[in-house]
Amino acid sequence: MILFLWQSYGTFGGAQKNSPLFELVSCHDVKRAKHQEHYGIEAARASSLIAVVKMADDSMKLLVQHLKEYKDSTAAEIHYLNSKIQALKEQNDVMIEEVEEREIQLKEHDNIIRNLQSANNRKYRAEERSDWQSLVESLNEDRDYLNRDLSDIQSATQQYEEQV
Repeated sequence: MILFLWQSYGTFGGAQKNSPLFELVSCHDVKRAKHQEHYGIEAARASSLIAVVKMADDSMKLLVQHLKEYKDSTAAEIHYLNSKIQALKEQNDVMIEEVEEREIQLKEHDNIIRNLQSANNRKYRAEERSDWQSLVESLNEDRDYLNRDLSDIQSATQQYEEQV
């Protein structure tokens, strides 16, 4: 196991005395520190190194726990968003079907309107024709009346001319 540690003491592993550096500590270094502690060689430095390693181990455990919690929360959020996407897709499919039904109804209504306009157009033409026919009949009747009146006036005029 390899850990990053903050070291601000002595010259362990090539660090300058009283200079803050990140030290790379391996399992071998930890065993060496335990060995030094066991035999009393630089006991203070070895015990402080072990304490730092234990703190780093606790920090790693906290970091792992935090990452698990974050992973679980993001997994839950992803699941929620995926279910929401699925619901919206289903809603979209329903709306697409409704739009298609409305388009079919619209086409049917357009056809009905065209048929009614065509029928009304024929009906209008028939009514117009019958109106023209009645107008022609009325004009013929008026002409016949005026022709009879004219012939009566002409005959009366002729009689007056004969009398004069």
